[in-house]
Amino acid sequence: MAGITKRQALAKGMALGAIGVAAFASLCGAAQANTDTGAWPDRPIRLVVPFPPGGPTDGAARVYAEALARQLGQPVVIENKPGASGAVAAGQFRTAAPDGYTLMMMVTPTIMAPHFFKNVKFHPATDFASVTKIYDLPNVIAVNAQSLPKMTDLKSLFQYAKAQPATLDYTSSGAGSSGHLSMELMKSAKLHTMQHVAYKG
Repeated sequence: MAGITKRQALAKGMALGAIGVAAFASLCGAAQANTDTGAWPDRPIRLVVPFPPGGPTDGAARVYAEALARQLGQPVVIENKPGASGAVAAGQFRTAAPDGYTLMMMVTPTIMAPHFFKNVKFHPATDFASVTKIYDLPNVIAVNAQSLPKMTDLKSLFQYAKAQPATLDYTSSGAGSSGHLSMELMKSAKLHTMQHVAYKG
């Protein structure tokens, strides 16, 4: 966009989504909030991020929180709760009071967590309501250019991995993430034999 920075463009787009969050929060508990303390919101709002600081979900949440705080006139506090592809955060979020003062960044790994972990204490389809789309996150495959200088495209990477099975691993932001699922889909099509190593974010 001419005339504005990428950050400003992102903030502008996310500010538009703030209306959806406000409407959702009022549906969740504004009736009680209005009865108890007056118009919603009259105190800070928590925005739970199911990954560590510094990742794409955390970055998007911080830009969004800034725009939302300006629109609502209350601080929006980021709370990072990494672990089990977001299942830790979602399990705690499920028990939060439905008063409109706790929101959560719901991402693919968290939605998929019940399929990858035992004793998950939430069901994404029945326990949570979607509010607004925050951002798109494309998947990019990268290699260490010093270790694998001849890997210049996906075809050459997969050829190398198939020729030397069990020598390469790949990582993602967690089990059930779009990066993990994309690579496993390609693995099921016998395009590579790399093993997955998950991180918390």
